[in-house]
Amino acid sequence: MGAPHEVLPGAARAAGWVAVAVVVAALPPLFALAFAGPAAHEWSQTLTTLVTPLADGAWRVLRGGLKWIMPPVLALTALVCLVVLLRRRGVVRALVVAAATAGSFLLVEAAKTGLVPFPAYGPDGGRTLSGHTATASSALLAVLAVTPSRLRGRVAVVGAFLVTGAEVGVVVGRWHDAADAVLPVVVTACAAAVLGALAAAVRVRHAGAARPVPAPRVWPLVLAVVCVVATAALVSQRPVTAVEAVAALVAASVAASALLADAILWALAVLDVPQPRTTAGDHASGTATSGVPEPSAGSDHTSVRPGWSARGRP
Repeated sequence: MGAPHEVLPGAARAAGWVAVAVVVAALPPLFALAFAGPAAHEWSQTLTTLVTPLADGAWRVLRGGLKWIMPPVLALTALVCLVVLLRRRGVVRALVVAAATAGSFLLVEAAKTGLVPFPAYGPDGGRTLSGHTATASSALLAVLAVTPSRLRGRVAVVGAFLVTGAEVGVVVGRWHDAADAVLPVVVTACAAAVLGALAAAVRVRHAGAARPVPAPRVWPLVLAVVCVVATAALVSQRPVTAVEAVAALVAASVAASALLADAILWALAVLDVPQPRTTAGDHASGTATSGVPEPSAGSDHTSVRPGWSARGRP
């Protein structure tokens, strides 16, 4: 009678993480609705008017590089990272990261073609999500997956800075509105958060994990929501000036990139938690082991390094 009581708490926690994944998956359409109104269109028109003089001169060279060089380089980088991850961490980890990396990018492309309904976007919506920022944010997920854990924070800061540059760049290049550049980054961030929540659900399903699942930080999501609300309030009251339009673009881009970096770091931290190993006896008793070998019967529970005696000398 004791086994169900031991398993139910883990099942409840797993259901909670699944609920978190469902809620996070609903965030991108809500962000799209906030950015797709007439006020946001006026904001984008102000930015377009402001950046039009930059289309000539040195920016023409940068625009060509951003358009033709950046996507294949990032796609190749992501592919190399996934191959390295496959060799280092095995098939399961590589497939999970590949699914999140490719899935977030393909979701943006499906929204562009109308295969996936997305508010105000698609062939009939008159707006198109940026494939460049989708590629940059997806590649950051693959890069951080192969980065040693002690260096992930620094690499995430650099990667978030580059993603922010891509967001601003596609707007200055007049390919997309500001919302079109920011939303793909939010989609990838939510995909990473869904990955982390589902991985957490798997790891808390059984008792006996080697260490607890880390809790996500809430401040990046709060920052992103505040930026969306502030931008909507700013542009809906009156025509925005050039300075206000640029400030809103930078704030939205930085918030989306911070949300992306933090979601990826949390998802990878959850994946690093060892998954409990279950056996037939564990299933019968409702317990699981953490993969750490137990001392054999009759031993003195003393670990001895190979090549050393119990007295501590070779």
